[in-house]
Amino acid sequence: MTTYIAQTYALIGLEDLNAKGMAANHRLAQAVSDASFFEVQRQLLYKTEQYEGYVQLVDRWYPSSKTCHTCGWIKKDLALDDREWACEHCGTVNERDFNASLNIRDEAFRLITDVPVVASSGQKFACGAGSAGFLCGGSETFCDEAGTKVL
Repeated sequence: MTTYIAQTYALIGLEDLNAKGMAANHRLAQAVSDASFFEVQRQLLYKTEQYEGYVQLVDRWYPSSKTCHTCGWIKKDLALDDREWACEHCGTVNERDFNASLNIRDEAFRLITDVPVVASSGQKFACGAGSAGFLCGGSETFCDEAGTKVL
């Protein structure tokens, strides 16, 4: 899986999770262990370098789940067991993990370019037909949206 992602996308946004701390929580330990967060990150870091791509880590305190990807409003009282929530500002219904993936994608793009990304822009930035070395706009490759759907 990590090889495919590294070969396919020029830019990969990852949340810099505290896997050790999460594994210490008895409620999360099994899920964290099963998901192998640290190992996936480790492999992506060296494989993207091998395939001339880039991993942009997004700070673990960035409110990716709590921020509406459409308008940017932050739901401060979002609980861990809330899998879906409606934005009180624009009414968008957000599925927690998909919403977080869109926000991590946009934040990674903002960090690497230092240009603000419009929350609902639909910007596509990771490209490559088996090669992570091209950015969007080239006629030799296609653009595809990087997100957790791939994982």
